[in-house]
Amino acid sequence: MISQEMNLKEQIHHHLFSDIVNGVYTPGSILHEKNLMEKYGVSRAPIREALIQLCSEGVLRNLPKRGYEVTEISAEEIQNIIRYRISLECGFMQQYGSYIDDALIEKLEQHNLNHQQRQGEGLTALEHWQDNIYFHLLLFSNYRNDYAYKRLQESMATQTRFYAQKRSRQWHSPIFYDADGLHVAIVDYLKQKNYSMASNILKADIEDSTTM
Repeated sequence: MISQEMNLKEQIHHHLFSDIVNGVYTPGSILHEKNLMEKYGVSRAPIREALIQLCSEGVLRNLPKRGYEVTEISAEEIQNIIRYRISLECGFMQQYGSYIDDALIEKLEQHNLNHQQRQGEGLTALEHWQDNIYFHLLLFSNYRNDYAYKRLQESMATQTRFYAQKRSRQWHSPIFYDADGLHVAIVDYLKQKNYSMASNILKADIEDSTTM
């Protein structure tokens, strides 16, 4: 059942997206409004609104008279997203890096420390990737550009779906490598106000396959 305290459409959108990321609904699966109404105990309207939003985000495809199909993301699409993220994040770093203040650097450092501690206790691939998303969004939040921030969120959400599909069961398996070096280096160069090198390391981090 869905709680009535929050926007129903938003809650259903969140639950459906989580189920897709976690493999409950795999690429090619067909979702039906009636089944979802029964599952969540709500009327058709919020279900349809959530499904339409997921279609607009490319997560689902509307198949008239059949339902809503979970789409599959290609490796080529992910490479396009990586190139887009490099242009977006590194471009902002080069142009607005000087706006990054000590308060944000402290937050980034604390996040890195928290991640290293969690890594020592054992993180799944999904948890590792979620920590990576948090680092990039926290860094980008400094620029106070809501439009660009939302595009970055959407890009990394698409990557999340792709990596979930690619890793399948391994997505929830522990990983035992330490891939924090690039994030630590980015913060170190920010502290030195060397935004050119910080941007170069940021590019390497976006391209780094171990974050998958």
